[in-house]
Amino acid sequence: VFVFRILLRSMALPACVLALSACGSKGEGNSSAVTSAADQNETQKYNAYVEAANTARTPFADIVATYQRSIKPVFDSGKDLAKLFFPSDPGIDRIKEQLDKALAMKPAMPELDGAARTYSEALAKIAPLYRDMANYIEAKTYVSDNGAHGRELQPALLTALNNVASAQATYAKAIDATDRARIKAAFEATKKDTLDYYRKGTVYYLKESM
Repeated sequence: VFVFRILLRSMALPACVLALSACGSKGEGNSSAVTSAADQNETQKYNAYVEAANTARTPFADIVATYQRSIKPVFDSGKDLAKLFFPSDPGIDRIKEQLDKALAMKPAMPELDGAARTYSEALAKIAPLYRDMANYIEAKTYVSDNGAHGRELQPALLTALNNVASAQATYAKAIDATDRARIKAAFEATKKDTLDYYRKGTVYYLKESM
């Protein structure tokens, strides 16, 4: 199961769990209104980051494993070229678009912005290489050049694949850590021995058990 999909559970939580001030009582004055707006902006940005995490159709680590197991040996040996295939695009451009959209949003979120920027940069580097190899194999150009272009492209492609897989994993960890911190903060900020307190406590302890 793709690790990012568990993040959807948090997305399904009531808004109060992820946006504490947005669920406060009305009429608390201008200061409270400003705080509420700031919290809502942060929540919107966080949700955009989660959407980016869930946009990938396949983990890049799985693509690396598939390439190493089934594609690299064919290019290295020059045999059985007819068996070549290439994994479909996991959504490289779309993921980068979502990441860049979230990065441009305010406020700054240092716990996520750095990992998101690194992931976006890795996607920018893999995109042309991935398209090149996909087009090369899909067009079966390896028949006419006996796999020469694939062997030439392979080192740079594998380096970029490993880099983007690492960036994706780091980004996933950052999302999960932020998710846990937000849920914990929501729980601890709620008045004890209330229905809301027990509801948020259930969410918090469920998350911690994962």
